[in-house]
Amino acid sequence: MINKYIAMGYAVADPITKTFQSGKSKSNFSIGVSYGKDTTWIEVECWDKISDNCNSYLKKGDLVFVEGKMKYSSWVDKNIKKNKLICVCDFFKILNKKNSENKNELKNESISVNNIMKSKNNVPQQDVDLQNELDEIPW
Repeated sequence: MINKYIAMGYAVADPITKTFQSGKSKSNFSIGVSYGKDTTWIEVECWDKISDNCNSYLKKGDLVFVEGKMKYSSWVDKNIKKNKLICVCDFFKILNKKNSENKNELKNESISVNNIMKSKNNVPQQDVDLQNELDEIPW
């Protein structure tokens, strides 16, 4: 079975990080992923070294590429069953900063999943091209 999730969107808020007694750390943040006029809010969960990097570098408004696995979570709150899907992040890359001095930074750079995948070590290249979708992003 394959459980692979890839998304690119803007960070809704700064990451929230927790450190446990065992020394492990966990960061959570959400991204807004737009498709046309619709926006989907994706919760992202990072652990250990990825969590530390996320906490150090990711800020609200950053355009971020995330890759990971989807995890289903359910619980009961006030006798109401709730559930959600969470992306457990294996890799993330900040593509630009919201408050960058050069506001055309994103337009001047060619961003594709293939370019991002090349920056990862020992990961097989996938024939994925998001350039057409990037051209249609409304912001």
